[in-house]
Amino acid sequence: METKPSGREACRGVKSHSTALTQLQQDLYHDRAYRDYPPLSGLSTWLEQDPAFGCQCRFEYLFITSTGEVQPCEATEISFGNIQQEDFREIYKRACEAFPGPSTGCIPMVMFDEVRQYQKVKDQMSSQEKSELSAAIVDGFRAKGMIPGAYRHIWRIYERRLKAYSRRAARVNGQNDCV
Repeated sequence: METKPSGREACRGVKSHSTALTQLQQDLYHDRAYRDYPPLSGLSTWLEQDPAFGCQCRFEYLFITSTGEVQPCEATEISFGNIQQEDFREIYKRACEAFPGPSTGCIPMVMFDEVRQYQKVKDQMSSQEKSELSAAIVDGFRAKGMIPGAYRHIWRIYERRLKAYSRRAARVNGQNDCV
């Protein structure tokens, strides 16, 4: 995985990606032998670009720190709540509201200044205040990156199916999901 501006590397800012790895992903994407296969890769240089899938926070994963903070991913050091202080379902609901759809780009790279500012004030904030500031950061991120090309044409179908599944699951479980 390429360097992201997080953890002890956050002070260094955004690092350029490996041009060799980026070129490999582009070559595989354009190779006719792989035309019938989705552009899967662990490299966010590829995943976060328009022809691929975009940021997968909330859709494929969330990250829970050793202190219980629920982050969008391991590199995005913002929190939607702490599982030691409140129920995970409530935290996940807030994450779902903040991420209604994927966006191109990577949160700590696109929103570097805002995430760094969050890091400076987070220790003086309540879980709810952290969540509100995190949601504002994600709003800014989504405003800068549209739904990736791979999703653009099928997103409405995906949303309808996800809502139908959530309604059906809620009836079975007697609870509400965030979608």
